[in-house]
Amino acid sequence: MSGGWTIRRMRQSEYAMLPGLLLKAIYLPEGTPPPSFQVVFTPELLPYTVGFGAGAYDRALCAVVRGEVIGAVWVRLVKGFGYLDDATPELVLVVEEPFRGRGIGTELLRRILLQAADEGMERLSLSVQRANPARRLYLRMGFETVRSHGGEDIMCRPTAGVERRAGDRLRRWLEPIARWFHRDEEPEG
Repeated sequence: MSGGWTIRRMRQSEYAMLPGLLLKAIYLPEGTPPPSFQVVFTPELLPYTVGFGAGAYDRALCAVVRGEVIGAVWVRLVKGFGYLDDATPELVLVVEEPFRGRGIGTELLRRILLQAADEGMERLSLSVQRANPARRLYLRMGFETVRSHGGEDIMCRPTAGVERRAGDRLRRWLEPIARWFHRDEEPEG
């Protein structure tokens, strides 16, 4: 726990939150009215959330404060805005507005990169508008632009070489034990 928040695997029962989180992940320049919730059900965005958990590369982590999900990162092999190839899952990262600037996004990103590396994924991609302040986080975390179109970049990063911290090994060892104790709950993704 850091600053009152923790990061854990997202539970299957929480996957229903992904469309709402995806809506919040859409970058809106200052003064732009938010889109309708229905936008997440368009053919361009629906693949990021529909049937999540069924794909071989589907993984999700969430940041939690007092039991409430305040941020998430998920990866999925999808032919979306950040598509590179059929071996590179794309990630989506979102942190609720009042919790930004506290290192939560950095830690979510670091942890999903570690998990992806541990599970044999060689690299992850994403799509970000150049004006989006989150782009600085992606650059700081080692993502590089591989393609640009208009005001948007497709970025990619190998999963190898992510800084491991002392608690990472212990956390990896304890997760199966924690899942065993919570086996009567829905499985985590």
